[in-house]
Amino acid sequence: MISTKSILTQGNVGFFDFGKAAFPNCDYFNPSLVTLRGEDWLVVRRAIWQPGQKMGQNSLFAFALNGKIPSHGRRIKCIGTPSEHFEDPRAIVHGERMLIGSTSFFIMGPKNSRWTGAHQILQEVNFDWQATKRYDPVYGKNGPSPFTNSGHEKNWTWFIHGGELHMEYQANPHIICRLSGDAVVEQSYICDAVKLPWDYGEIRGGTPPVMVDGEYWTFFHSSLQIPNHKKRQYHMGAYAFKSTPPFDITRITPDPILSGSPADGGWPDKPPCVFPGGSKIIDGMWTIVGGCNDIRCFWMDVLHDEVLSLTSPVKKSILSKAKPLLTA
Repeated sequence: MISTKSILTQGNVGFFDFGKAAFPNCDYFNPSLVTLRGEDWLVVRRAIWQPGQKMGQNSLFAFALNGKIPSHGRRIKCIGTPSEHFEDPRAIVHGERMLIGSTSFFIMGPKNSRWTGAHQILQEVNFDWQATKRYDPVYGKNGPSPFTNSGHEKNWTWFIHGGELHMEYQANPHIICRLSGDAVVEQSYICDAVKLPWDYGEIRGGTPPVMVDGEYWTFFHSSLQIPNHKKRQYHMGAYAFKSTPPFDITRITPDPILSGSPADGGWPDKPPCVFPGGSKIIDGMWTIVGGCNDIRCFWMDVLHDEVLSLTSPVKKSILSKAKPLLTA
């Protein structure tokens, strides 16, 4: 049975209040978190709904954070066309360079009945929230434009390792890619597929990896079909991976840290969802931000020691051997 416990009761969790920026037929959800010149910003997906639409028009916004209070909302001027959708951002900073990865797609056809599918892009954004460069990395099923994908690509997460741009492509087998400065994949590190002690669906990308005590940590999401129900329930967990190639996963939470709940509202056809998209750690305390039920943004504060205590080591029970390292 699906849990009906609100995520507000599952830990030190709260919802962001967007105040006057929230208005009818407007939802903010699936945020990331980035620190610019000492100030925290929530980089968030905004959906504007119109009567008769199956999906709102998606764009990216940034809100300065005063503690847990969003203010000074700014629309991120993405590179694309007015009808292009941008959603589910992941933001990182590399020196004076801010990079925001997101999903991009187009809705087409009679009554918006067709779409291009999920496509991954990366944009350089200046500190005035204006995109100055756009990259459409060719990797996996991702083509050079939303119209040229060979399948859906979602949930790539980005981080800087050894001064170079890297992307976490998938969890199992764990795949990390090293990219050039203009987001061309130069090297793929592919680990052996292993048995991960996680029984809550396929692990998918969440928060950009953050280094703690010599390992990278990320908070991910997955989903499982609810028994005797058409919907799926989403869950959030965490894992750590090595900071040296090929970046093997070392520890994982075998049970969810958060699970989506219908108690937190949402659209009738949407699943109960938690969707982590950003994190930071200060003095041993994690702040994780994410989306809840495709209608709002949550934050969670949790001690790193507590997260660590919830994890189990990943044993090297190999399910399939990795391919040799690939050069793109």
